[in-house]
Amino acid sequence: MKKKTEKKLKNVLIVEDEVQLAFILKQTLELSDYTVVAAENVNQAISHLKSDVFDCIVSDYFLPEESGEELFKYVKKNNIQVPFVFMTGSPDLKFAVDFLKEGGAEYISKPFNLNDFVDKVKTVIEKFQDQQSREKYFDGLEIKLAERLREITIYRDVFQSSIDGFFIMGLNRVIVKANSALSKITGFNSGVIHDELRNILIPASEDQKNYARGIEELEKNGFWQNEIRFIGNDKVPYDAFVTLSKIDDDDGEVFAYLGIVKDVTKINKMERQLLESLQNTNRAKGAIIFGLAKLAEARDPDTGSHLERIRYYCQLIAQNIRDLPKYQSIVNDEFIEALYVTAPLHDIGKVAIPDHILLKKGKLSPEEFEQMKIHTVKGADTLRAVANEFGVMEYLKIGIDIAVAHHEKWNGTGYPNGLKGEEIPLPARILSIADVYDALTTKRIYKRAFSHEETIILMQQERGKHFDPDLLDSFIKFEKESKLINKKFAS
Repeated sequence: MKKKTEKKLKNVLIVEDEVQLAFILKQTLELSDYTVVAAENVNQAISHLKSDVFDCIVSDYFLPEESGEELFKYVKKNNIQVPFVFMTGSPDLKFAVDFLKEGGAEYISKPFNLNDFVDKVKTVIEKFQDQQSREKYFDGLEIKLAERLREITIYRDVFQSSIDGFFIMGLNRVIVKANSALSKITGFNSGVIHDELRNILIPASEDQKNYARGIEELEKNGFWQNEIRFIGNDKVPYDAFVTLSKIDDDDGEVFAYLGIVKDVTKINKMERQLLESLQNTNRAKGAIIFGLAKLAEARDPDTGSHLERIRYYCQLIAQNIRDLPKYQSIVNDEFIEALYVTAPLHDIGKVAIPDHILLKKGKLSPEEFEQMKIHTVKGADTLRAVANEFGVMEYLKIGIDIAVAHHEKWNGTGYPNGLKGEEIPLPARILSIADVYDALTTKRIYKRAFSHEETIILMQQERGKHFDPDLLDSFIKFEKESKLINKKFAS
């Protein structure tokens, strides 16, 4: 009996459709002596719940077909006594509070530290066990009092722990409460922030008009979001994505507004730097500039140093396979230079994807993901149009291959055409390795930046599945060079 109890205390269900993230979380918990079962969607999770008993459920909010909220409702409806933890990269204070008030155990904002994640799982299980013990001795008024105190604690903890700026604005448009993150973003102390919001914004006439329209929309619809520019305490302008939403009282009446401020200054700066770099490219690359200039106002989140690293990783792989017999007739100086030039264009098709999909913070729905897949075809079509206008050049041929096929997989499970093995153009197979390596070694909203060693372990598991085995082996051999590229062009 003791052995069975010990297993029960460590049995965790992870629900996450990002395979790599699910694998990492599962492996991390297992290293801490937890038994872990992973599911990719709500149906799989429900199937596990019917056949096993868990001490904790950790679920992403955005899942294919049905959201994590549906799983939470299933758990409540069926009175499954297990603490439920949500993970999300799109923090929402009101949703977090409502979820926790409804009986949720924890709300984790991505990105998060893996050690902190393990500690939270342990704490959630321990608190749940302790709560079950205490509920045997407390009832009536004592329980209600404890619940109210817990609600107050939830508001305080979520409000203060976010890396984004949070503020509460009264109906008179005066900020009455702000967290420390907002002070850090704006450079203003709490005393200054607790003034009218318009005093933080640039006092230019157009910005004031935008602010007035935003307040009007907020009062009418209860929600408003926009990217604005404000002047910080250091007199330097900053870009911020601001969301305002209403806060209702127990009677459903609006009594205040919640504001969330995300600093996007660095992202916008990288976009401007990319455009400036493209504008300074020599005349021989004029055709590419022409194609990009038509889409100059589109927003692609993968810019800046990411593009520099990608082109150097591709160059590294190409240089080190040119002497292999099977590639000697293909890989030469011209091929390597063309690959270096066109590698940053692999996601050019994303400029044709609607902003509400491209810039979405959470997981894409199946329909949205299908639209996102189209960026491969759109990118290739754009470069073909440029080639038709200015003539076919070697680097445009390679650019087209990269744009359309960089999401194909060696085992044929990729998109858009399900190509398999050497049906996939060589430039696209090289780019795929570079792109995944860069994604894993770079910090993302849902994960920390993995070390070179951790990344290689994960990529080796995809050898012959996602990646061309020969190309992956060649890349792995040059550990020193790839680390230098990563360090030199660190974001």
